[in-house]
Amino acid sequence: VIIGACIIRGNFKEKLRSFFASKIALIWCSLFLLHLLGLIYTSDFHYAWNDLRIKLPLLLFFFFFSSNPSLNAAQLKQVLLFFIAAVVVSTLISFAAWLGFIRKDLSDIRNISFLISHIRFGLLICFSIFCQFYFFKNSSQKPFIKVFQFLVLCWLVFFLFLLESVTGIVIGIVLTLVLLVHYLFKSGTKLSKIFTLCILILLPVLLFIYLYSNYQELNQKKSLDFSNLENKTLNGRPYIHYLDQIETENGNYYGIYVCKDEIDKEWRLRSKLNLDSFDLKKQPLRATLYRFLTSKGLRKDSVGLSALSDKEIKSVENGITNVNYQDKFNINSRIQQIFWELNSYLLNGNPTGHSLTMRFEYWKTGWLIFKDHPLLGVGTGDVNQAFLDKYKQTNSQLSLNWRLRAHNQFLTIAVTFGIVGLLWFLFSLFYPLLTNWRNINYFYFVFFVIALLSMLNEDTLETQAGVSFYAFFNALLWFSEKMNFKKKGQLNFLL
Repeated sequence: VIIGACIIRGNFKEKLRSFFASKIALIWCSLFLLHLLGLIYTSDFHYAWNDLRIKLPLLLFFFFFSSNPSLNAAQLKQVLLFFIAAVVVSTLISFAAWLGFIRKDLSDIRNISFLISHIRFGLLICFSIFCQFYFFKNSSQKPFIKVFQFLVLCWLVFFLFLLESVTGIVIGIVLTLVLLVHYLFKSGTKLSKIFTLCILILLPVLLFIYLYSNYQELNQKKSLDFSNLENKTLNGRPYIHYLDQIETENGNYYGIYVCKDEIDKEWRLRSKLNLDSFDLKKQPLRATLYRFLTSKGLRKDSVGLSALSDKEIKSVENGITNVNYQDKFNINSRIQQIFWELNSYLLNGNPTGHSLTMRFEYWKTGWLIFKDHPLLGVGTGDVNQAFLDKYKQTNSQLSLNWRLRAHNQFLTIAVTFGIVGLLWFLFSLFYPLLTNWRNINYFYFVFFVIALLSMLNEDTLETQAGVSFYAFFNALLWFSEKMNFKKKGQLNFLL
């Protein structure tokens, strides 16, 4: 559509002149040029050409928005409102999936975002929330429209937590704190400063108390005399007690009262899944079952397994590791799972199937690759193979289906193009902001913080959805007329 619009409008010489006259557009498009230069010393051209296809928005959007007339304030508002409406529609579709009208037996609540990665969806929702907040705060509409705007805002916040997008939630909290700090210094009255300061103090304190209480609940341990454990099941078969496995579920110890023979036999009567394969979350199924039984205080034998209902068997198959995690909307369970992942990783070093701790393995592996190729990296097409080779070389405990890339955009750039490419990438990110700071408006500031923070936890520019989000809104917001206002301190117009 964009290419078609360019052809219909014509005047190609003027478009090229405008594009080459925009230093910012040239700097941003140079990221695509960087990937082209990376072809010189790459070997896997199939991967490289696919990567270039994904990165095309870096060239297309920046060229289009810099070479065509800028959107005025009213047009920009229409685009953002349309975007918010589209996100709301997507959340309603996903909510229908959560209710079971579209998809059945979802193994993970985050899979209700089935049209796009839940992480990328979380970024879109997060940006929509802050855009909607601005429109609500500055609206002069009739009361019933203001109420509708407020309800939309509340719905988006609710759905972000329902989706359990930790990345989106954390970014939202950080951005809220940043804006509160800004308002603290810019607000005029002493009362508003005191009120804002109280929020800034209370929000982190309450967050810490909430996280700490979840950590304490996860790590509670029931008293047990390990020297007096029973050695046989009710059927007379021997138990194995793994006393070195001190993990707990709901205070019950994971590694005791295990009878593999009885569990295997009883499981075959209850499920068609192979117990030595993976559950629907791609976690080791046996570990999921053992954790679920432990969370209920049941032993890992035929008696314990027979005590599970058919619904609980289905929960185990779906990758639910604790009886308390079966609720569809339970943000506490997600927080506790993250703490459990950390504990487990510190104890046995195996991060497989755990989204947070696997990132530690990704970052460690990416850093080792970067140290091998510090100057220019491995090239555009060899990133994936470099990771696979390094996982094999270091005898990583990650299972083969989880051996992925860095999940950190800065590290991915460093692996691909070395320190030279990383420095240029950082320059392209921050140069526009630093050279035009006083003219940055609220929308661009919010977008920039969201995009920047997402790059710490994800390869934002390595997926079609991620690079499109970055390139489209970066170009749209920067080249709109609102960015060219002469009024200083544009961020102030929020409040």
